[in-house]
Amino acid sequence: MAPTAIRAIKRDDPDGDFLRDVDLSCLKTLFLAGERCDPDTLLWAEARLKKPVIDHWW
Repeated sequence: MAPTAIRAIKRDDPDGDFLRDVDLSCLKTLFLAGERCDPDTLLWAEARLKKPVIDHWW
């Protein structure tokens, strides 16, 4: 997933309310690619998903 998509979700749903309605039990790790992810967005995603989020940009 691109960090831009995470930032858009964060902008529209800052508390992560929409994520509560989604079964993420099969998700083990979220890899972000395509651009560098800023630390604030990465930490926001980890806190809401309760899964590791890896910035795979290099």
